[in-house]
Order: sequence, then structure tokens, then C-alpha cells
Amino acid sequence: MSMRKQFTSALMLLALIGCGGGAGVESIWKDPTAVGPKKNLLVVGLSDSQANRRTLEDNFTSTLTAHGNQASQSNPVVPSGREADKEAMTRVLREKGFDAVLTARAVAVDKDRADGSGSDYFAPPSFYYSYWDYYSPASAAVSAPGYYTADTFIRLETNLYDTGGKLIWTASTSSIEYGKLGEEMVTLADLLTTRLEKSGLIH
Repeated sequence: MSMRKQFTSALMLLALIGCGGGAGVESIWKDPTAVGPKKNLLVVGLSDSQANRRTLEDNFTSTLTAHGNQASQSNPVVPSGREADKEAMTRVLREKGFDAVLTARAVAVDKDRADGSGSDYFAPPSFYYSYWDYYSPASAAVSAPGYYTADTFIRLETNLYDTGGKLIWTASTSSIEYGKLGEEMVTLADLLTTRLEKSGLIH
């Protein structure tokens, strides 16, 4: 199936930055009806291992906090394996006072692209629009054997969902080698957090 067929008919302007070398934020979409700023974010990492999940969550939580936001990793507060359980997640969000969920994953460019591939416009694939539709296939993709190798080119992708599971913002970086993700993680998290700030959805 072509990438064009995976996108919805709605189109939003593609944001291109990062000239002059190094990774940049390549694509951004925001729900025009979204209201912010969100004050307490739960960060959910999707990866091929718990160690890599913690790396994603720790870096985003630290960066968001350094930028003046309240954020927490999901791995200490969400029961293992319940990240896609609507009842369990809704209970955690309510009891802990979260008002948004930020997901983060490294997307293999040639296997699971989420960008416009050179188009002047960008819209997320249809299953991105609900956290409950997104989490299971996205998690299964990154956990598949052989999805990553050290030289796989990836984009770091973040999605912001409201507490009802509705997508309100998504962005991804330009591509880097997966083997370099660890050394680039702080920079990438800062780039994405800064763009999320500019959207008005966090402080």
C-alpha cells in the first residue's frame, strides 16, 4: 500500500527546520481545536526493550521538567502490560492528575514512516488519532525482531493525547542512525519539547 493511501484526507502544513547539519524537527501536526497548556504529562515510551523504554521516558521527562513542566515516566505508575488497557490507563490518569499523555518511539524510516515523504503537507495516519488505536500496533512494530539494527535509520516521534485518548499534536525528527540514538537523545528530546512549547500545548 502506498504511503498516500495511509494518510487521511485532512492536510496540515509540514514544518521543516534543522538546516545546517544535525537532526531537526521535520514534521508537525496540531489539532486546531486543541486547548492548552497541559500541566501534568504522563510520558509513555514504546521500544523493543524495557531499558530503551526507560531511556525514552527518562529523557523526555527530564527535558519537560527542565522546561518548567510537570511530567512523569509511565513505567513506575502504569502496571506492566496495561499501557493499552483503557480502564487501567484512565484510572491512572484520573488518580494521578495527569491531563495529557505523551508517547515517544523511534520509527524505522523504511518500515513504518509517519511523515509526508517530501510533501508540502502532513497528516497523521488514521490510526494515530486515538491513543487506544495507536498504542498496540505501534508497540508491536517496534518490538518485532529485526525492526531495529544499529544502522537502521529512524525518526524520533512524539504524539500528545488528551485524557480521552484523542490525538492533539504529533511531530517527528529528521532521520538518524538508530545506533546514534543514545548520544542524540537529549538533543532530540529538547528539539521536540521546544516545538511542543511553541504549539501552546505546554508551558
